[in-house]
Amino acid sequence: MELVWKEAFKRLNVDTKNSSIVATWLACSNREKMLEIFFERFGFAKVYVLHSTTSAMYATGRTTGLSVDVGHTGTRLSVLWEGFIIPQLRRQTPVGGQMMDTYLHRALT
Repeated sequence: MELVWKEAFKRLNVDTKNSSIVATWLACSNREKMLEIFFERFGFAKVYVLHSTTSAMYATGRTTGLSVDVGHTGTRLSVLWEGFIIPQLRRQTPVGGQMMDTYLHRALT
């Protein structure tokens, strides 16, 4: 991922020493390693990291709501209240895009 970021910053002509960055992360990713790369290798002055669920909710202009994330291998439901994920209400199911593709492929052939 570091190589992708390096190329993106180069192509966009980003002065990382005088810039801040907002990054999203999933619970399964290594947030500490990401921060290490942004601060130590790229030299960003400020880094703000938020969960992708929170980012999706903020994109709609809301801080409270239900976030439904349908991925390739699963679907995740998260409830946010005033910008905070309520861990007790998070749910995950293995039904995702891959399973739906397989189902529709079999149904249509």
